[in-house]
Amino acid sequence: MRLIPRAILIMTLVVACKNANFFSIWKKGNPPPEPKSSTEVIAPTFLKAGLLDILLVIDNSDSMSEEQVKLSSKLSALLTSVSNSDWQLAIATTDPRDCLKAKISKETPDYESVFTRAVTGLGTSGTTYEQPIRMAVTALQRDCEDRSWLRKDSTVVVIIVTDEDHLNDGFCGSVDERGLSHKPVDREQCELAALYLHLKKIRPSTQVYGIINTASAHRYINTKMPGGKPLFEHYASINAADYTDLLTNISKGIHAILQKFYLNREHNGKTSVVSMRTSDGKEEELHPNDYTISERMLIIKTDLPVNIEEITVTYSHD
Repeated sequence: MRLIPRAILIMTLVVACKNANFFSIWKKGNPPPEPKSSTEVIAPTFLKAGLLDILLVIDNSDSMSEEQVKLSSKLSALLTSVSNSDWQLAIATTDPRDCLKAKISKETPDYESVFTRAVTGLGTSGTTYEQPIRMAVTALQRDCEDRSWLRKDSTVVVIIVTDEDHLNDGFCGSVDERGLSHKPVDREQCELAALYLHLKKIRPSTQVYGIINTASAHRYINTKMPGGKPLFEHYASINAADYTDLLTNISKGIHAILQKFYLNREHNGKTSVVSMRTSDGKEEELHPNDYTISERMLIIKTDLPVNIEEITVTYSHD
């Protein structure tokens, strides 16, 4: 029997394995590929400032006198969970003949009294052809001097206060039906969806809340917006005897928005570490139960300290 020299045999095996793409498996000690991960630091200026721009669109038709009075003394309730943010608030009416009626910020002296006077000063001589969402779009785009009052990178919240049962915005012609979750069944639904799209064009992250006639404003409540989402993040009855609780709940909802942060990459759900550093130099790693990362959004579920300096996020991605 003819024997094959050992050196030739080993060389033949190596070549064969390389040609069969098995070399990386045959070679002992070949390490697996390192998982991809990113570390991001949430901008300290954003965390410190917590920029919050609130637009209140208040019905000033002849049926709103009592509701304006109930709202006028409740700014503190609206600010319950967001008083530490750098907030500013603008007030508009549902009358398309008006522009912004007031702008108030945390730097405004005696801002609660200023708010009370601004709300009660709206009066009830506005049109009975109320156009709340149309006025929201207009007010977000410009003030009375035709200037934008929204700040760059701010969280934008719209709160609509109206007892109107139906939408009268007359804005249907510009709706892009391809963006809707269903074809509007009538003009009113079409108008609502069209205005929603305009709101999102101004600031995609805009959140809308409602203090409305929940007994009859079915279009506001039931019509689905693009993506199948409702118009309102939260809504409550305008017929409530006292607005403290409903404004406090809206404030909690806004606070939750302020603790959402967008990441540069999409988390693959495998590994993540979130830590925060405060101005006194303390660093703390958050427990996994205190946050979630869903795709590109980090949501902090525990209250952030007032003196927070930065949040560091390390997460895996594909």
